[in-house]
Amino acid sequence: MSLKTSFIHLVVALALPAAMLAQMQPPVDRELPPISGFAIVPFDFGPPGARSLGMGGTFIALADDATASEANPAGLTKLSRPEFSLHGRYSSPQMTTLDLNAVTSLDALNRFRTFEPPLRPRQTIGNAFATDTQIRFEDEVSEVSFASYVRPFKGYTFSFFYQRSVDLSDVNTFQAFDDSLLDLYQTRQEIDLQLDTVGVSGAFEAGDHLSVGFSVRLSQLSLDSLLDSRVDYQADFELEQLAPGASLEDVEALGIADQQVLRELFDDQDWDVTFNVGVLVNPKGRFTVGLVYKDGGQFDVEGFSESFGCIDLNPSPDFRCRPANQLRTNQRLKVPDFLGLGLAWRITDKLRLAVDANAITYSDLSIAPAANPNAGPGVGDQFEPIDDIVALHAGLEYATFLRSGRTPLTLRLGAYEDPDHDGIRTIDSDATVYTAGLGTVVMESFQIDIAGQHSDRGEAGLLSMVYRF
Repeated sequence: MSLKTSFIHLVVALALPAAMLAQMQPPVDRELPPISGFAIVPFDFGPPGARSLGMGGTFIALADDATASEANPAGLTKLSRPEFSLHGRYSSPQMTTLDLNAVTSLDALNRFRTFEPPLRPRQTIGNAFATDTQIRFEDEVSEVSFASYVRPFKGYTFSFFYQRSVDLSDVNTFQAFDDSLLDLYQTRQEIDLQLDTVGVSGAFEAGDHLSVGFSVRLSQLSLDSLLDSRVDYQADFELEQLAPGASLEDVEALGIADQQVLRELFDDQDWDVTFNVGVLVNPKGRFTVGLVYKDGGQFDVEGFSESFGCIDLNPSPDFRCRPANQLRTNQRLKVPDFLGLGLAWRITDKLRLAVDANAITYSDLSIAPAANPNAGPGVGDQFEPIDDIVALHAGLEYATFLRSGRTPLTLRLGAYEDPDHDGIRTIDSDATVYTAGLGTVVMESFQIDIAGQHSDRGEAGLLSMVYRF
């Protein structure tokens, strides 16, 4: 029995997936690499209002409503009356990345298979199979995305606001079965992530042709996630092959039960104080230039990992592994910073053109390859550097009237590019986003705007309501 037990331990040590080997003994309070998939988290760096969305996400040089607190706080000086705004957003993102733990598990399985060809994602060979290692986010979210109150005074303006810039929830699974060794690899990944902000803004006129504004924001990141990776039936058929003439029936008769598990859980939140600052040049002229910088913030959440493995040569019906090791882990997320330059031109009294160029430090979301030296080339080859990007936005706004000139109606069109920044070599997430919207004002005090956007990465709609006192 001791010889068999020693062999089982050897098989377990060799065949355990590389992701488990890399993370089985993390030191307490170790700073881990970014969580898998964070590079495609749909951070909302655009202005929060429907008017700006309809114009292709441009608003840095316009910034003439309550959403200026986020778009460009210097624009608050354009407001002459107190106002309250409320914004509701619907989105259905369709994003794709890789389950890096599934890639690691499949790579480990192929390196220990006893015959070729190797399994590929979404492929079946005999009784062996592997599901897709890609993660596809197809979430649907309806929420209050922004709210604010603005109070202008002589020479300066203040605003209080709330924004939800991230809301992501999804569950993904992966399975691969090896019919040569009878091993079953499984991973399950659950994530629920939100980023909420409350803040205060101030703006003042520094001269006839210059306005300056700033916002101080208290942001909260909430993360509830589970990563569960396991191998079942790892030491059954291999052990029986020590005996000449062993068959699958012999394995079933012996009834060996075994399991190797790594589980990582986070249920935590963290706060950070961030800011943005903006300027407007010639804010009341036909041609306006705007500049804004937004600090993304940095968040640390604490969780724990547990790893356990067990083998029972005579398992009972309630056979179950118990955690053998639990350790605390820390995860850091740096939200990218944002620098935007905007130009707005009032071509006529009815027609406006706006163009924005937004630089975003997506390199802050880089995904580190697996640190395990035993990991095969299939793991590290999946990665590519995440570069900072400059995204171009453009939009038009045309104002007209209904009801014989008594009811204003504004029509908007726009488009922008969202370059690839997912960090995965085999996935190209470039997207061109098209937008449209319209708005009106009722009784000179109540403004309603709606807008929508469409791209290969999903759709979104936004309703904005503003009441001026």
